[in-house]
Amino acid sequence: MFFTVRLETTVGLLPCQTLGWFGNETRVCLATLMKLSPRFAPLAFAVIISGMMSFMVSAVATLRAAGFSDTFFGLWMSAWLPSWGVAFPALLILGPPVRTLVARMTQKN
Repeated sequence: MFFTVRLETTVGLLPCQTLGWFGNETRVCLATLMKLSPRFAPLAFAVIISGMMSFMVSAVATLRAAGFSDTFFGLWMSAWLPSWGVAFPALLILGPPVRTLVARMTQKN
């Protein structure tokens, strides 16, 4: 066969494919292609944790302020995006000094 593509297995929730060209086959997994360099780990952590925390906190604040109604989801999303815009840079700025403070507060083995 000239060129083949077949779904093989999954890594987590992401599929892997076997790509073949003139009989040579290579297994390609989307999970492997999407991995970041370890030097981006602090930035990825900041993006994910600030997004999750601002998502939950804005939901609670919107629920308390407006109550649960048919406009709740729209109000929540309009509150979440700006709050993420504040939370992400705040985490980047405050993260290193907080890590230093925690390191000083904890006992080394």
